Amino acid sequence: MKLRKVLAIFWMILLMLTATSYAENTENPIIADTQNGYLRMDVPYVKEVKFYGRSYIRCAFSTHEEQYLPYGIPVVNEIGKDYVLFDPIDDTVTYFRNPIHIENVTMCKYRFVKISGNTLTVYNTVKSMFPDLCNKVIAANRSFDAAYGDAFNQAERAVDEKDWDKAYKFLKKLYDDGCHDHAIIRDLGKACWELGNYDEALEWDTKRIEVTPNAATYNNRAWHNYLLGNYEQALDDANWAVMKDKEDDNYLDTRGSIYYALGQYDKAMADFNKSLEINDKSAHTYYYRSLCNQALGRMSEADSDYGKAEKYDPNIIDDIGKFQHERLKHANAKQQRHQGKMNKYKDDLKKLNDAIYVTNNSSQFPARTVWENDGVIISVIGNIKQNENDDFYKEVVPQEVRTKYEGGVYQQQYEQLGPEVNAAAPMPGTGNGPQLASDGAIAAAPSTLPTNSSEEIYDLNSTVLKYYSEGQRYILSYEDPIKTYNYLKANYGPTTVDFVDRPHGRYLFKQDYGYIWGDFSFDYDYDTHEYLIYDGAGLKQAVRYDDGNEAVIVRDFVNSQESGVYEYSQPLAAYVLYPQNYTIKPHILTLVRNTIFNGDSEIGAQYEVQDGRGVIYEVALYPEKEAEARPNLPAMWYKMTNEDNPSVWTAFTYDQATNVFTMYANDGTTIMNYAKRWFTDANHIENHLTDTPLNGAMDGVYERTSSGEYYSGYSSIFTYVTDGLFNFMHYVKKF
Repeated sequence: MKLRKVLAIFWMILLMLTATSYAENTENPIIADTQNGYLRMDVPYVKEVKFYGRSYIRCAFSTHEEQYLPYGIPVVNEIGKDYVLFDPIDDTVTYFRNPIHIENVTMCKYRFVKISGNTLTVYNTVKSMFPDLCNKVIAANRSFDAAYGDAFNQAERAVDEKDWDKAYKFLKKLYDDGCHDHAIIRDLGKACWELGNYDEALEWDTKRIEVTPNAATYNNRAWHNYLLGNYEQALDDANWAVMKDKEDDNYLDTRGSIYYALGQYDKAMADFNKSLEINDKSAHTYYYRSLCNQALGRMSEADSDYGKAEKYDPNIIDDIGKFQHERLKHANAKQQRHQGKMNKYKDDLKKLNDAIYVTNNSSQFPARTVWENDGVIISVIGNIKQNENDDFYKEVVPQEVRTKYEGGVYQQQYEQLGPEVNAAAPMPGTGNGPQLASDGAIAAAPSTLPTNSSEEIYDLNSTVLKYYSEGQRYILSYEDPIKTYNYLKANYGPTTVDFVDRPHGRYLFKQDYGYIWGDFSFDYDYDTHEYLIYDGAGLKQAVRYDDGNEAVIVRDFVNSQESGVYEYSQPLAAYVLYPQNYTIKPHILTLVRNTIFNGDSEIGAQYEVQDGRGVIYEVALYPEKEAEARPNLPAMWYKMTNEDNPSVWTAFTYDQATNVFTMYANDGTTIMNYAKRWFTDANHIENHLTDTPLNGAMDGVYERTSSGEYYSGYSSIFTYVTDGLFNFMHYVKKF
């Protein structure tokens, strides 16, 4: 009887305890049931936080698991808490395992992913419960992105790559433009320190204290002054840090190190002892307490502390010696960076010097020569000013030239000469050589030349040219989109894109080691002596060679503007359709010049494709199937790829009849056509989104700013994309 009563009491206690788990917590409501329990959101934790000037919604939620004891008694355990930051402007989230102290987060650790799973439930709850907060953050970030977006992205990438020279440039641009966020100032100081600019680093440390006068900022300046030998200034800051937070072992350790450097060993020992009470695994503190004990003649204690220091850090050495080594390394690196820049701009600076001579003696040269050299000056100086720091810019560009450039003298002269030069330009086919494209998309010469593109290659089977944009080098290539599709699939897993059945011709070109020429196949019509050309989308053209007139006749089934008689142009060394300036691709020309195709007997026949490389291709059978399921992508496209980061790319096809660029890009897993755009004149791009847009530029007309960026209200287009389109119009379209 007693046992039954005890069990009953025990059961009631358990029931009361577990019942509290089900009592609704109005501050932390249950927001969703899961397979084994439920999610509870920490509503008081939800708030707006700032990072690098942008706004985010901070949130926390816990996962609870339900279990049952004997007799069906429920028990609920919290199995984990997640801390997240939401960016509602593009529905992304970043995760943290510990409570978020945003001021301690560094840019290179800050990564967002698309919201899914439990986090999506929490995000939808936040949007439902805090609509005003979400709208406030969205509005703030749209305003921020319009004002600072490009510099923010460049700074983020540079900090991630530890390119401190570039990081400083774009962080400084953010600061100069009015973004005085704590993290911006912190990393400006870090960049200066890593570059060996110690006095300037201290100046940023001071600005940081003015913005956020807490223990961490005082401790940071104290440590820098300590390493530089400014012990009195260091001690003042260390005292402030300890006064503001007496329970942080790092601040006590810093002050103890400074006391040791000043020879005040007893005070140093007191700080080290207190620090080790808080954290008894600090190699640095044991090491310096060992030095203090040694200075005080306590050799046994010194040996004991040194052994503990080695235990936690076998490579521990004194800070001053380590810093002197780093200081020498920074000085050498600084010299190497400078020499690297001089080498990088060697050819450009020679062009600039020659161009300055021409413009200074403009009366001795034709208008076109002066105009072209004005363009060189604008391009070279703009590239240096945009991508390098002010010291280097002032060093390599003479003051008189800087004054004229910044005052718009070269720009004004360039714009004044443009109409005269373009009016005098010969029409295509006159035998005077190719000219910069001024028909169609760009109605007049641009007011600012594209970024430096001295590496023109014009090989339309792979790399077309390379160009610099925002300090990064990009490759403009002409290639089969399947190459990109396979790259994404190999590096990122399944890649989303529609598949369609596409017919192909019976024959194809391939090299002896198996490379198939793009997405190109063909049949031969013996009655009309036409080659039927297929690309990835199916039948594209019927092409034949008119031997009597030495011309190529094209019937295009996709774009009627490409139909017509293509005549040979000696200056272009190509068969050209005027006035559109379309040209016959070299592999197709190789076929049609053969004039008579002998069917299957041609299998194995070899042809030298006159593409500038003279590669030998042989005829082979296309796999025996009428149609093949293939990614629904263009047959060929132009692609702008970051040379150092192949995952950053944007592609396009170009319709010469309409001058429209059809844009393609990806988010790492999905390839899609996201927009159509065209130049309405030199300084304006009209953009229209497709039905499946990626996040980015919205519908509207985008105007080119003095820095070369295109803006429409708060929305902008990536500079590397517009620079690539510029380069295409000037160096590729004419071919």
